[in-house]
Amino acid sequence: MGQLIQRLSDLSREDLLDIKDPAGKVVARQHSQAFGSENLALAQQARGLIERIPDHVSASEYLTVALAFDVSGRSEESHELAQRGLLKPGDALTLISLRRMNAKALYQLGRAREGREQLDVALSLADSLPVQERSWAKSSQQIFWSALEKNAGNCVEMAVRGREAERGLKAMPASARRSQLEEHLRGVGNDCR
Repeated sequence: MGQLIQRLSDLSREDLLDIKDPAGKVVARQHSQAFGSENLALAQQARGLIERIPDHVSASEYLTVALAFDVSGRSEESHELAQRGLLKPGDALTLISLRRMNAKALYQLGRAREGREQLDVALSLADSLPVQERSWAKSSQQIFWSALEKNAGNCVEMAVRGREAERGLKAMPASARRSQLEEHLRGVGNDCR
């Protein structure tokens, strides 16, 4: 199991293609087509192994496989594995990430209300983090939530989450992490249909 999980983790960082604007600035990165095939095959192998040894699978391993299914556009599988991962003990960041993954899958399955419930729990879990991590985690969470609402066409909720993210970012000291989150928030934008 460990080798499969490691390959899935490594694969998500490999094989990225830069997308550049006319001036040559990298504006986005995406995986090649070869990534999708290998990612899905590995995710399916990992899921088969999980079915055989569920008592020996950690929350973070469930998260890795759920993420692989998410990247492959397989929301049902991602949701199921995130749910199962939440039944395992894990550190706060892993549990927050599982809640977020589960929420994303639920939004993609047209179950935004349930997704919001997962995101609310993830926000409350961030309260258990050290102060410096808490601000980052909550702001990041609000940006993520805003993007999900935008993609679902829920413009009012997108704006609410965007404002919450801005409020959290203003409370953070200037840093590279804050700048990165501000960039992510700008990437979500204000236009919603």
